[in-house]
Amino acid sequence: MRFTRKPGVLVTGSGGVGAAIAASLAGAGVAHLSLFDIRAAGPDARTGTLSGGNLQKALLARALAFDPLVVVAAQPTRGLDVAARDFVHGQFLELRGRGRSVLLISEDLEEFFAVTDRIVVMYEGRLVGDVAVDDTTIAEIGLLMTGGRQAA
Repeated sequence: MRFTRKPGVLVTGSGGVGAAIAASLAGAGVAHLSLFDIRAAGPDARTGTLSGGNLQKALLARALAFDPLVVVAAQPTRGLDVAARDFVHGQFLELRGRGRSVLLISEDLEEFFAVTDRIVVMYEGRLVGDVAVDDTTIAEIGLLMTGGRQAA
């Protein structure tokens, strides 16, 4: 797997799910296996042998190993157990606390309220809402998602 590192940018090359876990974590391998509780036969195990939840944790560990300025996370906790989900949320909150940004794409409204400051909603290809989490409710976001109303 090839990595290109520029300030705040992570571009991964070929390697994908067939790469060895430690190699895909680019130098943070064994430490991240433990920190992220990635359960595998060992650091040389192929990522293609991991369960879905462990693969998601490995992908997150790989992205965070580069201390990015921005993380784009699409459905980051889908299929994870409660403990793993809470760990991922904790990593996002820690990033936020260090002045980093997380662009979260999810269908789980509770996840937005757990880890975000703002929620931006699109409906039929248009932005229909941009609201602070503290100023809205799950019901209001649901209305925005279904075209029921536009944010003020």
